[in-house]
Amino acid sequence: MNPGIFLIQDNDELVEMNEQAYDSEDLLQTLLAKYPSLLAGSQIDAKAPRKWLLIGREFGVPSEEGGADQWSLDHLFLDQDAIPTIVEVKRSTNTTIRREIVGQMLDYAANAVVYWPVDRIRSRFETNCERQGFDPEERLRDFLESVVEPEEFWQKANTNLQAGKIRLLFIADEIPTKLQRIVEFLNEQMNPAEVLAIEIKQFVGQGLRGLVPRVIGQTAEAIEKSPISEVGQIQLEFWTAFKSYMDGTSKIACPKPAPQSWMNHSIGVGGFGLSSIASTWSSETSSYEHPEIRAEFWMNGSDFRTLFGMLEAQRSEIESEVGQGLVWDNSPEKKRSRKIYMRKSADFLDQTKWPEQHEWLRVSLEKLNRVFAPRVKNLDGLRVSASTQSP
Repeated sequence: MNPGIFLIQDNDELVEMNEQAYDSEDLLQTLLAKYPSLLAGSQIDAKAPRKWLLIGREFGVPSEEGGADQWSLDHLFLDQDAIPTIVEVKRSTNTTIRREIVGQMLDYAANAVVYWPVDRIRSRFETNCERQGFDPEERLRDFLESVVEPEEFWQKANTNLQAGKIRLLFIADEIPTKLQRIVEFLNEQMNPAEVLAIEIKQFVGQGLRGLVPRVIGQTAEAIEKSPISEVGQIQLEFWTAFKSYMDGTSKIACPKPAPQSWMNHSIGVGGFGLSSIASTWSSETSSYEHPEIRAEFWMNGSDFRTLFGMLEAQRSEIESEVGQGLVWDNSPEKKRSRKIYMRKSADFLDQTKWPEQHEWLRVSLEKLNRVFAPRVKNLDGLRVSASTQSP
């Protein structure tokens, strides 16, 4: 019998919480939709923890081009790298948990990569957001942290589908040993697809409830061939070298590098920041024709339009201080963020060019920091003042 878990409350009282089965599969499905973090993104990828964007529940899968849906999967998520993640939920008391669920998931995967147009996924996400009273563009930009452009994100999703780069997650309160062995086998064999199981146990006691996820199926071999794309691996190495360079030459701090197109830098004021970008997506042509690097100053929050307008009123002065023109991205479709940046067409895939690219990013970031940081502190004071005076 599972010994349970123990919770120490603020008053030092020890609360014993015992394992309890879920009342229904629908309850566990609802919890996953409401709390996607239960999918344990940091266990799936410790180097770059996965974040989850819910596309929808009961997502249909056709078996032919333009055909009606033949199957319906429990949840469809995309992670921050736009990798489609198919989730199927079963309780351990369900006798089909091993016999049928594996066949179902393979049907989903085999047909989804062929018959799912990315426009359908995008449309379902937008419909799902609108039903919940959220703005789809705003929700997506919050998820992407105002760095990756939505169009780039959806194009990545399409590319991943075409390449068969998807993730299959079996979810249950208890994963049987026989299913675990199947998952481990599939995970080793199905590159670039990833196949995992997540056991999410429920513990209750004294009116409290705890949920404890555990990822199953990551053998040492599967972890070693973890599906970081070729570009992602180059970006990881690019940022690792950039951080080493910045640590020795600049006061602008760099976080732990990750296999992604951006690196954020704090300027010490909430709602504002700097970003370094190394992307195969060109912001100038809105295409993948020419790679580029960018240095960005960004802002988000409920009053970003007012704050952006205050800065834009100083545009001539700001650009004079920077010493060059800037791109002032005031796109109306961006519901909760704005950014001001400088860009440079640059083939960061060529490692021999990294030194000059790193220097360009450092110089550009320092210019943006020098010009915007003092103004941001003043703007942030005005924001606090405005909020305290609101009725």
